[in-house]
Amino acid sequence: MEILKIREKLRAFYGEFSLIIDPLARFLMVFVTLWVMSDRMGYFGLLSNILVMVLISALCAVLPRSARIVVLSACMLANMYEVSYEALGVAAVMLVLFFVLYYIFQPGDGDLLYLVPVLFALKVPYVLPILLGLTGSIISAVPVAFGILLYSFLRWVVENSAILSAGSTLTTFQKLGQIANGLLQNKTMIVFIICFAVAICIVYLVRRLPVRYNWMIAIVAGVLTELLILSYGIFSMELRLELSEIIIGCLVAFFVGMILHFFFFLVDYSRTVMTQFEDDEYYYYVKAVPKYAIPSEMRSVKTISASEGEMDLQPRRKQSAMSLAQAAAKRRKAAIEARRKEEEELAFQEELEESGEWEAAMEESLRGPQAAARRAANKMSGYTASRKTDSDDEAERQRRAMLAAKRKTTREP
Repeated sequence: MEILKIREKLRAFYGEFSLIIDPLARFLMVFVTLWVMSDRMGYFGLLSNILVMVLISALCAVLPRSARIVVLSACMLANMYEVSYEALGVAAVMLVLFFVLYYIFQPGDGDLLYLVPVLFALKVPYVLPILLGLTGSIISAVPVAFGILLYSFLRWVVENSAILSAGSTLTTFQKLGQIANGLLQNKTMIVFIICFAVAICIVYLVRRLPVRYNWMIAIVAGVLTELLILSYGIFSMELRLELSEIIIGCLVAFFVGMILHFFFFLVDYSRTVMTQFEDDEYYYYVKAVPKYAIPSEMRSVKTISASEGEMDLQPRRKQSAMSLAQAAAKRRKAAIEARRKEEEELAFQEELEESGEWEAAMEESLRGPQAAARRAANKMSGYTASRKTDSDDEAERQRRAMLAAKRKTTREP
């Protein structure tokens, strides 16, 4: 249960500081992207300045996703401009095509266009199919494919910059032909696109199956899919890939998937409930699987004893019972006080009727309601004070006896 407490604390921490964590995460993502772009290309000298990268990253941290993609695209096109016009044109066409498909299919996955090249440069791209299959959809394979295509293009440009430079003897059409051949004959790019697309589809479909431990099965299936397809490419298509690097990357992807499973899909299959209900048109058969959560009995409240100064633990239920008892006592006290005030007002009214002052007060209220109200209030306050302070006074008893004799004389014929 301790690990569940840690998870709840992390969730609470993110919920409290999300306004700071989200911009900081965007800042780091953009900064790492610019740093990798500068390290691998660095043709545009201004974008290699650390201060400029920090300023651009800070700007992108507060911009929406579409504006952030435009800024990063402009930085990439600036580097391509320094290489050649042909590289600039091909990169621009690829970006336009991506933006068209981006707004048609999956606008929420626009960051993948630059996240994929960064992960390839850091040699950890194998986590992408697991992440997107568990949290995204099958459509996520489209921006991933464009990201792989963009990475392959940028890598080819870096490796063949001498052919594309202004000092080259090749014509514009020959340069464009070289770029096209370099991309179409890149077997590694094609295998990675197929591998990641298939892995995303398998992980997504398996984790949606109504079976036990579907997320774990989906993670293992996705990792094995990547490992098998890439191993086939190495041994059958003679791809220049390191098998040890692929195995390490797949293990990292497995652990990342298990972390996602722990935070987003940790359920207790031992308490699965099957139920059914109906409406006017359908019968519904539902299987409900509860999530793991901290039991309420485990939550306690710390109280400090004023006399002993020792720490004491009280269960939540005991504290709730005490609070309910205190509230009930307050309600009873308020009811008694209201009843006492009502009795005093009735006694005061009876006294006015007995003394003959009630009719005078009513006549005065007709002449002046405010004056009558003030007089009645003053009379009542004086009466209440006299009852509380002089209840046993002899003069009061004599006055009441005279009033009683007068009333008796009045009632006799």
